[in-house]
Amino acid sequence: MADRSTLQTLTLVFGVVFGAVGILGFIPGITTHLGDLSFAGSDSGAKLFGLFQVSILHNIVYLLFGAAGLLAYRSFDASRLYLVGGGVIYLALFVLGIFGGADWIPANTADHWLHLGLGVVMVSIGYLFGEKPTTVDRTASA
Repeated sequence: MADRSTLQTLTLVFGVVFGAVGILGFIPGITTHLGDLSFAGSDSGAKLFGLFQVSILHNIVYLLFGAAGLLAYRSFDASRLYLVGGGVIYLALFVLGIFGGADWIPANTADHWLHLGLGVVMVSIGYLFGEKPTTVDRTASA
């Protein structure tokens, strides 16, 4: 794995973190009011770290998003797509959360700001590290 790019390494980190968040969403103590965890919707009373509103479906999506990152990091192009595409999804969730239309996911103010931050960071990383390095053959004569 010595030839892994920075973009791929960051994709791996995001995949691991998202997977961990999906697991933590089911652990009592880390997720408060776990007894109020609903399958889906904005009426779930469970909160990850006592801050971020979660549901069963929400946690499953994080697990799947984490698994996608673990698969995507193996390829440069897949890593770029994962980060930019995932970032755009999080930016869309931010807009839906602020202006309404995301009642199917549990989200509070903390979630909205997290979605904005994740969206900006993921898209930025995808673009900043998403350019394939170019090589120049310096042995060729002009």
